[in-house]
Amino acid sequence: YSLLPAISSGRVIALDVLEGSVNQKRFTSFLKHMVLPCMNVYPAPNSILVLDNAAIHHGAEISHLCANHG
Repeated sequence: YSLLPAISSGRVIALDVLEGSVNQKRFTSFLKHMVLPCMNVYPAPNSILVLDNAAIHHGAEISHLCANHG
């Protein structure tokens, strides 16, 4: 099993438990359907997304989703 959390300084914003490992397709779906809907435009709360340098965090579709969300 794998755990995908999105957390803020005060609470868990989104959480998914997946059987198996997380690949870019699964991460992109989590971002699109569970994380970005909870995000706001800066400087509102939940307006900054921080990702580490994991390979699944890179890709044109992820950049496109984040840029289009605001």
